[in-house]
Amino acid sequence: MRSALCLVAAFSVALSGCAGLQPRQGAVKHHRSYAAYWELLVTTDRFAATKNCRLRARNGEAFVDGAAIAFVFPKGWNTQGAIYRTGGDAPRRWREDLPEILRIGAPMDRGSVENPAQGLVWIPLRRLDGVNAIEIQPQPGKAARIFRFHGMKGLYQSALSQGCIPVSRTVK
Repeated sequence: MRSALCLVAAFSVALSGCAGLQPRQGAVKHHRSYAAYWELLVTTDRFAATKNCRLRARNGEAFVDGAAIAFVFPKGWNTQGAIYRTGGDAPRRWREDLPEILRIGAPMDRGSVENPAQGLVWIPLRRLDGVNAIEIQPQPGKAARIFRFHGMKGLYQSALSQGCIPVSRTVK
């Protein structure tokens, strides 16, 4: 029995010295960029030849997925009746943007039938052109919150220039 254990131990020591079995160092690279309230994480996997980007507010209150942005409220809140306004525009229900949000591929399948949005309010990025903030009332009777975009648009362009569209699904 003891000789069998010695043989197993010797075999494992021999294998650990084989260069082919050692993990390659530096196969996955992470690069973080910051601008004001926002962070861009670019993950490059040389082995799989993939690049993934995640663009999010540094405080975790928003993240970009493709051509849409999600604003985060408590997960238990049903935000289906949320209303937003940008600049001096009239208030708009985010559900009016639902056909466009689905067309651009935002991951809407997060919640249950009773609370499908799971506290998220999705807005197409094109609705934020030319504005620096958005005001969102997540539920009727709740106070509206202001979210700012300082730095987000520059980081989004940086991701695109690196051949990467920010998504939340692959990195989250």
